[in-house]
Amino acid sequence: MRIGFRTAKTVVAVVLAIYIANALHLKLAEFTGIVAALLLKNTRKETVVTAGKMAIAVLLTLAVDTLLFSLLGFHVYVIGLILLLLIPILVRTRTERGLLLGTVVTIHVYTAGHLDMDILLNEIWLILTGMTVSLTINWLYMPSRKERLLNIHRQLEMTVADVFDHFARALEEKDYLWDGAEILTIHNLIQQGKKEALLHEDNYITSDDVLRFHHFEIKEKQYERIKHMLALVSRVDQVIVQGKMLASILRKMSAALRSGEDDFHRIQEEIRALRETCEDMPLPKTRKEFEIRAALLQMLNELEGYILDAV
Repeated sequence: MRIGFRTAKTVVAVVLAIYIANALHLKLAEFTGIVAALLLKNTRKETVVTAGKMAIAVLLTLAVDTLLFSLLGFHVYVIGLILLLLIPILVRTRTERGLLLGTVVTIHVYTAGHLDMDILLNEIWLILTGMTVSLTINWLYMPSRKERLLNIHRQLEMTVADVFDHFARALEEKDYLWDGAEILTIHNLIQQGKKEALLHEDNYITSDDVLRFHHFEIKEKQYERIKHMLALVSRVDQVIVQGKMLASILRKMSAALRSGEDDFHRIQEEIRALRETCEDMPLPKTRKEFEIRAALLQMLNELEGYILDAV
């Protein structure tokens, strides 16, 4: 059976936290293992935020424990009163994630049967030890998602290139049929890329990583243009010379995406040249030809917009 990366990290964190707590001669050292396990999150940012909230929750718990146990004594019903008072406080301070740790801390204090500075410091050191181990392990051993992001980006470019090739064939062949499955693939890849980019950003806060997420936001805008182009190409049910000229540009766009070379400036020039050429051509003779040429012109505008979105 293969052990996952997160599982391995959890095992190491729990064992190491307990080992360190024992080395520090802390009472109830095993509790540090629970703290360490609870704090191992998917990203460094989430781990730090959770650690902060749990630390505040534990301090609030110790304050409530000190107050009620001192006033009412060490009785089981006092634990219930502490939780009744503690829960709304944690919710109000948005630290309810620390309720489990707070409950365990309260039971520790109750089990001790008395309250003094040694007990309070012991609980604080238990929490700090578990948190420090988890934060350290997550900081040192967090897998990079750059390779995944690069793969998603490459798949996305290849799929868009396929779509442009399909558009070109539809303009060149009157009865060309295409199921449009790549359109859904593009949507799924963009959503997957945004998710991975956000996780990556929460682990490596640099301008480069922010740009990675922004890249997929741009792709989302371009996706809307591709969907519009799909609707437009479906209206072109005749092969005309302007359509063949646009198909040639679409194929060059596809080739640029496949090669990964930034050849878009030259394609922009060809788009402008084609627009000028179409303006100099004779006017449509029929309503049908007018509608087809109008759809082709809109496609040309969307293709230019697709390029400009990435600039």
